[in-house]
Amino acid sequence: MPNLKVIVTLGDVSRRNILKAFGRPGTAMPVGHGAEGEAGGYVILNSYHCSRLNTNTGRLTPEMFEAIFERAKTLIAA
Repeated sequence: MPNLKVIVTLGDVSRRNILKAFGRPGTAMPVGHGAEGEAGGYVILNSYHCSRLNTNTGRLTPEMFEAIFERAKTLIAA
């Protein structure tokens, strides 16, 4: 994927595993929704997982989830 610039991770397990795949520790970037980091030359953008637990409790709202992808679009265009 030669045009890949941004990787969106859905949840902390995904965030930690993508960092691990690039040989980085889980502490290589902040945790939480909207956290950004770098690994392998890519921007890593984290979102809370879109599970029912997060969406039904309001921890992740549709607006928050959409904002992650708007941020990704901005990063891609830069």
